[in-house]
This record gives sequence, C-alpha cells and structure tokens, in this order.
Amino acid sequence: MDIPESLFGQITVEEFLRDYWQKRSLLVRSAWPQFLSPLEPEDLIQLAQRDETDSRLILRKGGKYEWEARFGPFDEDEITGLGESHWTLLVQEVDRMIPEVSALLRAVPFLSNWRIDDVMVTYATDGGGVGAHIDNYDVFLLQGLGKRKWEIEKGPAKDEELVPDLDVRILSHFEPTDTWILEPGDMLYLPPRIAHRGTAVGDCLTYSIGCRAPSRSDLVSAYLEDLLEAGMDETPFSGGERSEEFESGLIAMELKEFAHRAIAESIRDTDRFTRWMGRYLSRPSRGWLPPEPESVITSSKLRERLEEGAHIRASSVSMVMHDRCSDGSLVLFVGGEEHNIETRHEKALVSLTGRQGLALDRLPQDKEFTDMICDLINQGYLVICSSS
Repeated sequence: MDIPESLFGQITVEEFLRDYWQKRSLLVRSAWPQFLSPLEPEDLIQLAQRDETDSRLILRKGGKYEWEARFGPFDEDEITGLGESHWTLLVQEVDRMIPEVSALLRAVPFLSNWRIDDVMVTYATDGGGVGAHIDNYDVFLLQGLGKRKWEIEKGPAKDEELVPDLDVRILSHFEPTDTWILEPGDMLYLPPRIAHRGTAVGDCLTYSIGCRAPSRSDLVSAYLEDLLEAGMDETPFSGGERSEEFESGLIAMELKEFAHRAIAESIRDTDRFTRWMGRYLSRPSRGWLPPEPESVITSSKLRERLEEGAHIRASSVSMVMHDRCSDGSLVLFVGGEEHNIETRHEKALVSLTGRQGLALDRLPQDKEFTDMICDLINQGYLVICSSS
C-alpha cells in the first residue's frame, strides 16, 4: 500500500498538531492521492454477517419508522433487500479483522497506539447517514469510494439537545457553517464536539479513524477497581483513648488520617500504576478478541518468513504498546496482559510496537523473546505481513 508522507497536504504534522489538533476542523483535498479502497461494499456486508463483528444498520427511511437502528450480525438478504437509498451500514474495528485496513493507520504515525480506538468503515446508499451529531473524540474521515457530503458547525458545541424518541442520537438544532462534498482520497479531520452530518451522494464508503480520550472518572474508577480485585491490606482501624474534649457525634481525626493514609499508600506505587495503565489501555475493547490463525507458527518458520522480507506487526495497534518502569525495566502490553522485556531488546520492542513492525534485522537472537513473539502470533495479537 502506497502510504502518503502526510495526510495534511502543504501543512506539516507539527503545524497540524499545533494549530488544528483538538482545536478546529481541517479539510484536505487529495490527502491520499489515488487512494485505492481496500474494501468494496460487498466485503463490508460479509463482515457484518460475522458473530464477532460489531455492526449496525441505520435506516433513515424505509424501516419500520424513521431513523430505525438494527444491530448485527445480519443475514445477507437483510442488507441487500433494503432498497437503493437512505440506509447506512456501520462496522466497527475493521482494522482488527482486515490487515489492509489496519495498514491505513500507518498514515497517522504521529498518534500513539493508545490514542487509536479503531477504524470504522461505513457503507451508505444515496441519502444515507446517521444524522447531525456530536462525538467526544477526534476523528479522521477518509473517503474511500463514492461521494459524501459533510456539513459541520465551526465551533465546539456546548449543549447537546437531541430529538426525542429516536434510536439514534440526532441533534434537534443544527445550523451548518461549512459544507463540502468529499471524493475518494479526500480527508476531513474533526476535533471533539464539532457538530457534523454526513450524507451519501450516491453509494459511498468512508473510513473513520476514531481516537480515544479516557476521562478522569474512567481512569480513576478502573484503577480503584483493579486495586480492589488485587486485594488490599485489611488491617482494621485501631483508635486511641477518648480525650477530655470527646464529642460523640464528631468523626475522629484519627480515623480520617487512617483512611487518608490507606488511600495515599494504595496509589503511591508508581510502577504498579504504570503496569496497570498499560494493561488497561491495551485491553480488548467492545469484548473483541483476535481470531486464532489457521496454522501455528514456530520459531524456525517465523525466521524463515522474516528472511523472505516479512515483518511482524500488531493485528490491532491499539492493543499493543510498551512502557518503562522507574528502574528502567521494559514492559510489553498486549491485549490487556503484560510481558517483561529485557532492556537489551529495547530496539526490537520499539519496532514491534511501531507502525512499521519488526523485521529480521531487529529480531534478537534470544529463544525466550522469539517464543513470546510466536505465542502472540498464534493468539492472533501479532501478524506476519509480507511487505513493509
């Protein structure tokens, strides 16, 4: 796949991150010149028939009522029998199922693995869409096939008043300030909370690279839950004698100090927090797990494939990342699990978690490391790609 050096035309990545990222929208014509869609509508319809696929249909018209939502998996005739207009098929996490779609993420190397949620692919017939709405995350909308009209409001929305009693979240008030029709290879970037509406002009296919932005409440509640599951010190409070100023209705300062120390000590271990964070960010989202490959890879077969020029990459970049603990030790996080990595293998680890992947020249002559790689390939978290 011919990956463009930049999706932003004459704008550098540094300028994009400084002037646009999470600030304002950006339309780039021919962001991906001569883009060749790795999928056809028929491919997406086939994916929507799988039990493990997160898919849905939005029927703007032609359903039991306007804006009807249906959830997969679907039978093929459920989709092909819908008619020729005003419906949309959305499939999440296509990058985790189709390596060619995962390769699209190499066009956004400036995004950390943990930032990426997934690549959603949308097939819409003429007039189809999901209505005017707001997302709380950054998204890159790359037009794959056909044309889609995008309408946006310039500034971030403060309120989100919705049309009542609909299956989908549609804004009751939407006054677009900009309108564009995107063609294959065009890209529209939208920061969080920019109201927008996409409408198919004829049949079209759109690739949406959605980003992740964990909230404070998500992180705090998840970490505390992990602490409780791991088990905490159950030493009970033991107070002192009553003072002369004893007040029966007053909460004792000793108890408050005891509770404060317990909470502070539970979060003071920075290495424990680092390891939890990696497991949390790399865990499977939406319950998705990679399918196991059809054949088992061995260390000798792996080396043979790499000698032929293949690379090892993540089947889902958002589930593979690494970090360093306070003592300099390295940890690989894959699918919510952690693996300790010797510091002498740092270059291999950086390549493995990067978009280009791990090639033979960076593969350590280390049986334990190679066996770990083979295990992760056989579990489906890593894949062997024939070209760089």
